[in-house]
Amino acid sequence: MRAEDVNLMLESLRERALKNPATLSFLARLIPVTHAFTFDSSGEFENKAGEIIVMWTPRLEGKSFYVRIRRRGFKGKISSPAEEKLLDVLVLRALEKAGMSGSFRSMTPM
Repeated sequence: MRAEDVNLMLESLRERALKNPATLSFLARLIPVTHAFTFDSSGEFENKAGEIIVMWTPRLEGKSFYVRIRRRGFKGKISSPAEEKLLDVLVLRALEKAGMSGSFRSMTPM
């Protein structure tokens, strides 16, 4: 699914769900994709993800957060829990570098 305005799409879905929750029963999970990239190694993944994280820091200022990765492929080459922890640290560093506060919130994996 593509949407020109992600926030508008999410608000529209929220309004539909409030009016008639059953209309969205087909959705188990909806995660808007704002950035996508390809990679061939864990190092390349970490570098590209780190570049995107910097763009998110203003939205995370003063908030608690956690990183979750949902992926397909790279079995045995990339560990999602290890990459999640690394990205948590990268977010904290980016916030600190920008003079902003934020905190990592530990979550039990789903």
